[in-house]
Amino acid sequence: EQLSRIKPERVMAHDHMMIIMELLIQLIICVIKSQHEQERIETNNYLSEFKLLMRQMFWIGRHNPVVMEESMYELRHHVYAKDNLEIIDRLQHEKKINEMTIERDQLKQQVK
Repeated sequence: EQLSRIKPERVMAHDHMMIIMELLIQLIICVIKSQHEQERIETNNYLSEFKLLMRQMFWIGRHNPVVMEESMYELRHHVYAKDNLEIIDRLQHEKKINEMTIERDQLKQQVK
């Protein structure tokens, strides 16, 4: 009787350990991704490029409206390019999370 009571608890403990390990792996991956993102932001210098474009746009554009319009176009293009990068990163991240969820479900099926 005692053995039949201990076995499900042991299985539950094993499942909990698997979940904890899985969460730890996800946390480590998130930290690594965060570091990569930080490095990417530092190397791309979006803010300094943005400031430079703004400065050029207003310096040249005060005399010539055509140049001002062209600079606005460049600026918009620059901002959209950055947004597109973020969207692609987010989609790749979601895809990986979905794959990991599928793997986790398969592991759970194997354990049972």
